[in-house]
Amino acid sequence: FLSEIEELNKPEGVFVDSKGNIFVANTKENAVYVYSSSLTQTLIIEGLNRPKAVCADSRAYIYVSDSRNNAVKKYNKYGELLTQFTGTDTITLKNPAGICLDNQGNLWLTDEENDRIVKIGAPTVDDTFSRRILSLPKTAKTIKDAYAYPVPFKPSAGHTVINFKLYSPQNVILRIYSIAGELIFEKTGITAGTYQWNAKNNQDEPVASGVYIYFLTDDTKEKKIGKIMIIR
Repeated sequence: FLSEIEELNKPEGVFVDSKGNIFVANTKENAVYVYSSSLTQTLIIEGLNRPKAVCADSRAYIYVSDSRNNAVKKYNKYGELLTQFTGTDTITLKNPAGICLDNQGNLWLTDEENDRIVKIGAPTVDDTFSRRILSLPKTAKTIKDAYAYPVPFKPSAGHTVINFKLYSPQNVILRIYSIAGELIFEKTGITAGTYQWNAKNNQDEPVASGVYIYFLTDDTKEKKIGKIMIIR
């Protein structure tokens, strides 16, 4: 390493401006930390809720995706909140994450739970966000985008089912195999957006702790293969 910043708590975003100042989204601490090029801490912005990304412009304004508050916030160089953007009258932000600025000063962000990329117009003269907003077209999701959660599955942590998030209503088939290749569970004709498996085999018996392979397919014949872990 050439250098490192320690004593952080699950940081998810970092940005370096043209002067070498370093901005860190210290996610689990619900704060943004700012350091000089010599790694001296110069500012802490608090009062956030799981900030995931941060960037700054040439005028030293700081932009933060405050994910759990469903907002993008703008601060001056002293850490004072100037304004925030939470969406439009028709659709609000949900768990905003990555953000960046383009050469025209427009702010781009990933609006995770709305499955879209959003462009916010460059700030106006009075330094508030322009309400111009552009949503890029979403690519249709398929069976390949399916995923399972929680992983690992731990009844001791209060887990009761493993959820399979599906993006295909076309007669999904779910098969679960042991690591040795034995078929443990099979379900056909799934059409719901989320299928809940109670971690029991085809004989309605709880499956043992271990690693399992899940296999998903649908009428399109596309496939998704993944791993799940059960810890009892």
